[in-house]
Amino acid sequence: MTKHIRLFNRISFFYGWFFRAQKKHYLNRVIPKLPFVLKGLKIIDLGAGTGALSSAMKEKGADVLMVDGSEKMLAIAKKKQGKDALPYRIADVLHDPLDDLASVDVVISAYMAHGLVTKDRFKLYETMKRLSQKYIVFYEHRKTNNLFIKFIEYLEGGDYFNYVVVAEKELREYFGHLHVIPVSKRSTLYVIENNFKV
Repeated sequence: MTKHIRLFNRISFFYGWFFRAQKKHYLNRVIPKLPFVLKGLKIIDLGAGTGALSSAMKEKGADVLMVDGSEKMLAIAKKKQGKDALPYRIADVLHDPLDDLASVDVVISAYMAHGLVTKDRFKLYETMKRLSQKYIVFYEHRKTNNLFIKFIEYLEGGDYFNYVVVAEKELREYFGHLHVIPVSKRSTLYVIENNFKV
């Protein structure tokens, strides 16, 4: 188990407090910005955490598989979703390439990439590109002066401070094209059409 996953196992209860607010945010602010309709799509949510985004996508008619390396985060997801709990898989995508999973319409990752160092982000990108038939979506932080976010990201010890600067350029160079869709002052959707032809 990596240091990052151990950390999220320890702080999972904290994230559980925000499940309802996060789901509402995804339903009202994020999903309406997507350039495609979720209904009927098969989706893998990498780094699903407590399942707020997965739950919101299900509510919009998507068939979602949650994947996360933190067993305790997924336990909270199962509890919060109750009898309608989504299927999930405990897997660290940096060490499990998910080769046994069939490709799906959309692979999405929310607030995961910024927590990874560059070489690990490229492993994530490779996995997402292989598993997606149509779209790859990242929902991520923008550069902000919000001191609370900066403090939390400092404690988490990821690559936030670098990633918010290089994200757009890095994603565009890796995937060859990119739709950048601002959601708020603090967050952005990055959408890649995986079957895009130049």
